[in-house]
Amino acid sequence: MLKRFWNDESGPELVEWAVVTLVLLVATVLVMVSLRNEVLVFLQSIFTVLEAEPPDSYIISNP
Repeated sequence: MLKRFWNDESGPELVEWAVVTLVLLVATVLVMVSLRNEVLVFLQSIFTVLEAEPPDSYIISNP
């Protein structure tokens, strides 16, 4: 039983995946924090365009 437990690799594999997940999570958070201002400016410009009235060229007049 001890030999089977020693040769079982599912535990270390689970730890490896947990470490990879943690590294990716930390990297994602760091990128999001560093790009916070650029994303906010981009979204504000989109909302500004969406709030503006459309130009008259899009209005179809009846002949």
